[in-house]
Amino acid sequence: MNWHEYFTYDPDKGLINWRERPGHHFASEAIGIRWNSRYAGRVAGCKRTDGYLAVEVTPYRKKFKVHRIIWEMVNGPIPEGLFIDHINRVRFDNRINNLRLVTHSENMLNRDYAEINKKINSRTEKGTHKRRRLIAGDGPNNSMLGVSKNRKGRTKPWVARIWHEGKNLYLGAFLTIEEAREAYLSAARNIANSAARLKRRR
Repeated sequence: MNWHEYFTYDPDKGLINWRERPGHHFASEAIGIRWNSRYAGRVAGCKRTDGYLAVEVTPYRKKFKVHRIIWEMVNGPIPEGLFIDHINRVRFDNRINNLRLVTHSENMLNRDYAEINKKINSRTEKGTHKRRRLIAGDGPNNSMLGVSKNRKGRTKPWVARIWHEGKNLYLGAFLTIEEAREAYLSAARNIANSAARLKRRR
């Protein structure tokens, strides 16, 4: 779909605005005139309950995610099997420098960690009586998957671990939570890439 027929994009604000649309987009010329007088030039899209911006485009009677529209306006069609990820995890921040093309596995790494925390901490690991803490921090901004606080008095207060093939693999201890998170993300990407290469060989 040629999104440039429908929208203009403001890369500084990460917003799309409705264009004055041609008559063939509408069932009649009168409908097109009324629509353009009301919407042309206005910001398109509204925030969904999950935080993403979406916009309904006639005549398709379907809502499209704004970040996907923006990516295709700037970079062309999204390849099959790939996703658009918000780097800073703010789902309505659609500045192009906050968007990146990722695989499904990579997209899962940057999910809403608060949701993951709720799910993971409600489960118990097989063979243990304690709940597995994979997310730690002093608040929502510091909550990170695969990172936990080390014992008090340790020189490096943050530990990174990752579950793979039934094992809780130790990735090391780190001075900062950011270093621990990067170690987790790097290991997760390596696992995802290895799985992808194995799948291609089959």
